[in-house]
Amino acid sequence: MNIVLVAGITVLAYALISVFSNKKAWISLGAAALLIIIGAAPFVEALRDYINWNVLAIYVGSLILAELFIYSRVPAVIAEWIANKSPSAAIAIALIALFAGLVSAFVENVATVLVVAPIAIEISRKVKVPLGPVMVLLAVNANLQGTATLVGDPPSMLFAGAAGFSFNDFFFYNGKPSIFFFVEFGAIIGAAYSFFVLRKHTHKEPVPRDSRVISWVPLLLLTAMVAGLAVNSIYETGVGARAGMICLLAALLGQVWFVLFRKEKLSEAMRIMGFMKVDNHLDPDLFDHFVRSGVYRAYAKKFLAPDLIDEVDEEALLALRPKPFALPPRAERERRFSEFLPEYSS
Repeated sequence: MNIVLVAGITVLAYALISVFSNKKAWISLGAAALLIIIGAAPFVEALRDYINWNVLAIYVGSLILAELFIYSRVPAVIAEWIANKSPSAAIAIALIALFAGLVSAFVENVATVLVVAPIAIEISRKVKVPLGPVMVLLAVNANLQGTATLVGDPPSMLFAGAAGFSFNDFFFYNGKPSIFFFVEFGAIIGAAYSFFVLRKHTHKEPVPRDSRVISWVPLLLLTAMVAGLAVNSIYETGVGARAGMICLLAALLGQVWFVLFRKEKLSEAMRIMGFMKVDNHLDPDLFDHFVRSGVYRAYAKKFLAPDLIDEVDEEALLALRPKPFALPPRAERERRFSEFLPEYSS
């Protein structure tokens, strides 16, 4: 098979992903399918040899646990605590960036930044710190420390699969400190630099303690997964099947917990309905009347446990504006109506 053709398909796939980033999964699958069709990778051989199923199992399992960990609000509570305990705004932002990086060593990077960014943004606005450098600091720390462990980022998993690294090899390799410690050293230097840049902001800015821990179960499962991978590294070299099974089992337990025991606050339910208003999934006028009338609160008092009824920001919900919505032509609307309710077509 012409290696130039394979390289061309690969380059084309990357080019399309850079332009259509929201379609990257389909572009990647399409490129892989094209390579199979032209015979560059026979189908059975591709499934057996070219796909590292153990890495995929680790990725899927750790990603599910990461999402559950973010959902638990534990990172948000810790970030708010750091912000309020820090003696100055400069130290608060530096420590939050360091915390975001530390979490990203075990949790998906983007999700981590989305959790801690609102806290850093609030501090920045209060002390009039340029928001751009703060966001860059958070993103750099999260991406940097994503490479510190096996489960921190997909490239780490791919590297481990290719180099035969186990979970513990990221900490010590052949009896010597490995990549984890070098990454942490870089993160500390980055935090120190951020403090140096923001050092003139010496006054303290409190942050509202709005977040509440939903459950500690995701943190316990994440800890158990990391401990399991560490112990497994003693008996299994590289990224083996047991490592993938540990991550998938922890994720499965997390999903069972999520389905059986999750509890959404009233404000969260109303916030989701607000998104539905914006996306035109709910009639905006009807939703606004629903909010103003207080019907939702009467329903909550009747059917929800008292600890799930919290304060709802009604003004924010009413201020939401639906996206522009272009109605289909009248003939198309009539056709849909007749097919949906044929008994009224006459």
